[in-house]
Amino acid sequence: MRRACKQSWSEIYHGLISAEIDGWRLTLFNDCGTLGYCEECRSPDGRVESLETRQRCGTDPVEFLSGWNVSSLSVY
Repeated sequence: MRRACKQSWSEIYHGLISAEIDGWRLTLFNDCGTLGYCEECRSPDGRVESLETRQRCGTDPVEFLSGWNVSSLSVY
C-alpha cells in the first residue's frame, strides 16, 4: 500500500487522500486523523465503485483493510 497523492496524511487532516494497493486506487476520507470511509475505489481494469453505489450493498472497502494498512497511511 502506498499513498498516491502529494499531500501527507497529516497535511490532509480532514479530507480525501488517495492510496494504491496492487493496482487498485482507493480514495479515502481522513476524518481528523482517523480513517473514515472509502469515497471511491478503482480497479486496475477501470471499474469504479463509489460511495453512492456501494451504500446500497452496505459494504465499505475500508472494513477490509488491516490495522497495518491503515497505520501505513499515516507514516507517509
